[in-house]
Amino acid sequence: MKTTIARITLLCTAAAAALHASAQSLQKEITVRHESAPERIDSRRLPLNPLVTLPKSTASNLRYSSRDIRIDVPQTLTTLAPASYGDTLPYSPFRGYASLGFMTPFNLDLSAGYKLLDSDRTRLNAWLQYNATTYRHDDRSHGYVRRHTATAGLSLRRAVGRESYIDASLDYTFARYNTPPFDSHVTKYPYQTVNRLNASALWSLSRSEFFCGIGAAYSRFAFANEIPEIGFLDGSNLSRATSTDPHKASENVGRIMASLGAYTSESSHLGIDLDLSLVANSESSSLDWAQTSLSNNALVQRIDGGRDSWTHGLATFLPYYRLASEQLDLRLGARVQLTINSGKAFHIAPDASATWHPSSSFNFYVKAGGGEVQNTLASLYDVTPYTTSLLTYGNSHVPITAEAGFTLGPWRGAYVGVSATMARANDWLMPVANNHSDLVTWFHPVDMKGYKLAINAGYTYRSLLALTLRAEMAPQKYDKGYYLWRDRARYVFDAALTVTPIKPLDITVGWTYRGKRSQAEIWGTGDFESPAFHSVLHPLGNISDLHLDVAYRFNSRWSAFGSASNLLNRKYTLIGLMPAQGIHGLVGANYNF
Repeated sequence: MKTTIARITLLCTAAAAALHASAQSLQKEITVRHESAPERIDSRRLPLNPLVTLPKSTASNLRYSSRDIRIDVPQTLTTLAPASYGDTLPYSPFRGYASLGFMTPFNLDLSAGYKLLDSDRTRLNAWLQYNATTYRHDDRSHGYVRRHTATAGLSLRRAVGRESYIDASLDYTFARYNTPPFDSHVTKYPYQTVNRLNASALWSLSRSEFFCGIGAAYSRFAFANEIPEIGFLDGSNLSRATSTDPHKASENVGRIMASLGAYTSESSHLGIDLDLSLVANSESSSLDWAQTSLSNNALVQRIDGGRDSWTHGLATFLPYYRLASEQLDLRLGARVQLTINSGKAFHIAPDASATWHPSSSFNFYVKAGGGEVQNTLASLYDVTPYTTSLLTYGNSHVPITAEAGFTLGPWRGAYVGVSATMARANDWLMPVANNHSDLVTWFHPVDMKGYKLAINAGYTYRSLLALTLRAEMAPQKYDKGYYLWRDRARYVFDAALTVTPIKPLDITVGWTYRGKRSQAEIWGTGDFESPAFHSVLHPLGNISDLHLDVAYRFNSRWSAFGSASNLLNRKYTLIGLMPAQGIHGLVGANYNF
């Protein structure tokens, strides 16, 4: 027995020695290359056309900390936002794609993209997007509402060495649309033209001990026409003679960004983000209160040439600590900001969040934020294009936002979540109209404070059915309400039911409701020494959008879609006092090649 054991031991020892020698002789350095999708900040343009329904993607089972997200107020209508090929189909075996949708009287959506270069180290994508819509104004004497937007872009991702990447992008947008005139007696709506250019480049490096990155960006936004074309209201008449050279506003924005972080353990790291943004505004008009011949010495706002070109900046320093463990995701940071030539110089706000998920069916989170906000023309255009093109604006400051909530589920396909949010925003730009002109809209700084309550629920049954529900409420007054809801809605409800009776077919029925929407009107009375200002909330109408989306996948290359929105044909007004479109939709196809 001992002899047998000894022989086995010798054999094992010899085998191990042979394997070791073999391993030494076969040693070779192997380089494994992989694609890493960069994280991009969501930038949604104002959706003004119907939705193009793309084929359904497989939902991933995200951790609760990943579900904890913040979104801006949903826009009135949805559309397929411009996106580069790499963002849309990062793992597609095809080099290109094209999508076309159309519906009478005239709703058109066209998008296409192509991989100009596609290797394991370089990917260069080209893409374009065109949206157009035409519909008759509620008041037929005003003719038609028309909008055309075209965007083209390039995006590059290049691997540098084994651990770093260069990402660059360039896009240009041309938009032309008609907009409400300054004078309510004018029946022909004037046209506005907008030019937008964005360019950015980023170098990033990630190693097991640390990570870092540095980048730069440039953007330009310019109105081509003066709207309103005349100065200010004098009684019931408009007179260019009382105006002093109004200007078409434009801006150039330059940014430098950098980040640095070091891992303190397998689940935590320390980091700091740096951001310097400079905004150079053109000469612009100014808003002033002017006495007119109206009764009671009424004051109305005058749009006048009164502001020279000016440059203002914002430097942001964001040190933070991040921990991601099995049951806790924690971020502790402070947003320290220095303002240049735009109000108070020093600001500090929290940047912190914590998500506790003790089990797979429960999570609780809290978070706090805030900071200085640069009100660029591009960001305000994304709120509404139907505003005066003569003005530029300074910064807004958000001292604090705080949110807490929890989620139960998923349990047998069902979940429910509850959240509460409070926020305070100083000099927050809200869209307003002059009480005496009715049509022209601009942005007015308001100190907003308020809260928002939300409950959401959902249910999924295999791959056959998915139901989502969300209800929100935020009391509204002129200076009270949830600051991100610039249409001042009090009640919001979203519901969507998607059924997949057969694998290639998806049918979605949804309803979106935004109740008690309004836009403020302001005016003044008295005299210049002691003016009194007044405001009233003018109803914009409730959005009650019943919509239907159908998508069918014939094969990996071809799919067809159809969408219909505002099936109840409800009438309401967009921010900027332009009537919304009635029943509309798109029918079309997607092709991968």
